[in-house]
Amino acid sequence: MWDKCPKTTFCSYLSVKVALNLAVLQFNRGAISFVSIAERMKIQVGSHSIRYFREKDVFRIKASKVLELFPLPGKVENTQ
Repeated sequence: MWDKCPKTTFCSYLSVKVALNLAVLQFNRGAISFVSIAERMKIQVGSHSIRYFREKDVFRIKASKVLELFPLPGKVENTQ
C-alpha cells in the first residue's frame, strides 16, 4: 500500500482509496490482475509489462514458501 501512496507525502482521499484497492487486489489476485484493470480502462498493456507482472507474482510465491519453511527469527507463529 505504502509503495503506491507513501504516508510521508500528502495524498487525497481518492488517491489513498485507489492505492488501498490496488494493494488488496495485488495481495489477493497477484500483480497480473493489473492487466485486466488496464484493459477495462482501454489501456493497452505491452508484453514486457505482462512478463514483469508474472515474474513479480512468481517471486512473491517463492518468497512466501521460503518464509513458510524458514520463518524470520522473533516472528510469532499463528497457532490457530
